[in-house]
Amino acid sequence: MRGGIHDPFDTDGSDPSEPSGAAVIVWSGVAAIALLFAVATLVYGLPAKSRETTAAMASSPTGSLPDSIVPAIVGRSDFSMQAEAPDLSPDIADLRIENAALRQSLGATEARIGDLTERIAALESRLDSVTGSVAPMPARRPPGGVAAAPEGIALDPDGLTVEAPPVRRTAYGVELGVFADLASVEVAWRDLVASAPGIFGDLDPVATLRDRGGRTELLLVAGPFPSATEAAARCTLAEQADIDCLPAFYVGQPLALR
Repeated sequence: MRGGIHDPFDTDGSDPSEPSGAAVIVWSGVAAIALLFAVATLVYGLPAKSRETTAAMASSPTGSLPDSIVPAIVGRSDFSMQAEAPDLSPDIADLRIENAALRQSLGATEARIGDLTERIAALESRLDSVTGSVAPMPARRPPGGVAAAPEGIALDPDGLTVEAPPVRRTAYGVELGVFADLASVEVAWRDLVASAPGIFGDLDPVATLRDRGGRTELLLVAGPFPSATEAAARCTLAEQADIDCLPAFYVGQPLALR
């Protein structure tokens, strides 16, 4: 231990080689600073690396994560969205079939409406010229000699049965071409059956009338099928044989041949 020059307790005397108190304080401060720097390096990383990371985030327009991290996150998000999305392809195919069939049926209906309008107008003109000379017919007696019920007596309807009209279900078919006349439709159907009997041999052809821009056309439609899905499946077989085919409604005039 270093004492003063006149220290009465310093029996050995002062040692000139021992460092002074000021030097010890200075070296202790340097050691403390070095220790703090080492701890900061371990916790926060090297300053150069931190500056590069900060610069990369600052260069991004939104301050987002680096590109090496984003693809992994986006990939996981895309996978989860694909897993959650339902398969709508069967419904879309059915809608396309029904849409094509509705367009074909609409054209046929418009053509029929035009023909009916002309016939009704002709019948009305004839009816007007005839009704003036026809006397009203007397009321008919009930058949079988049964007299009508007197007034004030109600008939018991419990014993009567009325049959409901048959329910007409929608039938589907396959459209196989557009022709100018009925003879061309018949020739085309014979050729189709001869070339592909396995596809068309069990079907019945009809000729459907369609008005397209003021021009009358005839569609060759074969069927019937109970559902649009079965009609589409038959069209798939026809297209595999290089035959144009389109699902449609099975309506029209039956042909006299198979």
